[in-house]
Amino acid sequence: MSEYTAGFNLLVGISTVILALGMALISFLAYRKNRRRIIFFVSLAFVAYFARTLIKFTVAEPSMLTISLSNILDFLTLALIFSAVVRVRTA
Repeated sequence: MSEYTAGFNLLVGISTVILALGMALISFLAYRKNRRRIIFFVSLAFVAYFARTLIKFTVAEPSMLTISLSNILDFLTLALIFSAVVRVRTA
């Protein structure tokens, strides 16, 4: 039973990394076309989420450094999304 769980977690992890990278690339292309700062903030948030997910996915045994870096990237992701939302509401 644990083989299936490990395989499922691997599939979800790889899918999350690919999705985050794809969304970052798509939003960067949208930013290059429109030059709106809101889209730039969203694309940076996707990059931060991609980095966080990649770190969590590739590290076998988490150390204090990787946990701290993951927490910083979580905070950065939320801050960038919040900045984008606030800019949309004030624009």
